[in-house]
Amino acid sequence: METSLNYGAIKDTVIRKSASNLIKEENNIILKELKNKIANNPVLFAQNAVYNNFLSSKIIKKQRIAERFIHQNIKLMESFTWKEIMDSNKDFRNSLLGSPEEATVQAKNILIAKLYENIHTLIEAETNPKFMDIEKEGEAYDDLLAYLTREDETVEASKEEDHPKFGKIWEYITKNSLNYFNERYSGLSDDDKAVLKIVMTEGDQRLSKVMELRENTLKLVDKHLQFSHDIETKDMFSAFKKKLEETKEKSEILKDEYIFYCGELFNKLKEVENKK
Repeated sequence: METSLNYGAIKDTVIRKSASNLIKEENNIILKELKNKIANNPVLFAQNAVYNNFLSSKIIKKQRIAERFIHQNIKLMESFTWKEIMDSNKDFRNSLLGSPEEATVQAKNILIAKLYENIHTLIEAETNPKFMDIEKEGEAYDDLLAYLTREDETVEASKEEDHPKFGKIWEYITKNSLNYFNERYSGLSDDDKAVLKIVMTEGDQRLSKVMELRENTLKLVDKHLQFSHDIETKDMFSAFKKKLEETKEKSEILKDEYIFYCGELFNKLKEVENKK
């Protein structure tokens, strides 16, 4: 799979670019272009629905229902050819980000990247008559099934296993994780790798590292707030601060999503500060 033509990864990269422009107080029209592109292109519109359905799906306890969920979503793409999908994604990427040489397309985190790759594989299997990799299709299907039927991370597991806190979701993330990390994320900065290390940490050490990351991020947000002059920028940083501070429950603070939010915000603010 060519990662640079994965719809979900392209969209994540565009949103990150948009956030970066806001932080740098540049005139930002990227999100508007993003919405227009999706709304006016049936292929992108359908993909957006499929990817969003998986991202927003609650945990499904019954495997039969999870299987039906996968089937119904992938079926939304059956009226398009694989060439139409790839051409639309290429235009989507090039018009908003430029060529692969100009911008690296990357999902927001490892878990989401693997989710996107699995969705992409099943869409290709559905729409490309030349797709013959049955083993790859089966692995993608099994991974999506494991993702949808994962255990609730907020529930304390009582089973004795290597990583009881994470249950199936840990198994999903760490499946071939070393090879996947080396393949996809060898170019990550030291700051990004530090965030990933927090995600892979457990227990009290995990909580301690998250709280430290949050405090450091809040300091940078406050600093940018202090030197922001226009109302729109101040509102943006106030929203960042509110999200950081209003999350107080331990179970919420320890979630991967919150850690990646803090880490991505911290790294982006630090990057902007270093350019000044």
